[in-house]
Amino acid sequence: MRTSPILALALAGGAVLGLAGCASSSSSDPAAVDPEGTWQAADPDAAWLTIDAAGKLEGDDGCNHFTGTATVVDDEVRFTLDLSTLKACLGVTTSFQGMSSAVIEGETMTTRDYKGNEIVQLHR
Repeated sequence: MRTSPILALALAGGAVLGLAGCASSSSSDPAAVDPEGTWQAADPDAAWLTIDAAGKLEGDDGCNHFTGTATVVDDEVRFTLDLSTLKACLGVTTSFQGMSSAVIEGETMTTRDYKGNEIVQLHR
């Protein structure tokens, strides 16, 4: 059986495109972003969050408890918040209610809201 030149060219082009899809356009190594562990805000703020190896997220801002998932995408951590208590507490300075993502530099995680504004820095 003889393969036509057009079919061979199409197959080769598809293979090249398939391999190119595996390449990352990000200059950062996503494997280097490791969100697993417990992250704590500096005193006197009682805010903390924990991310396990499966991406399960749990935390507390000193007033309200929340759960969700954390996923590494390129060089940031993206959060999907599932459940949260909605108590009104006086003197609580941090709220994770609008948390959408975070960046990690060393042992510091900077959480951000949906607009990219910093919420709080946490330390592992």
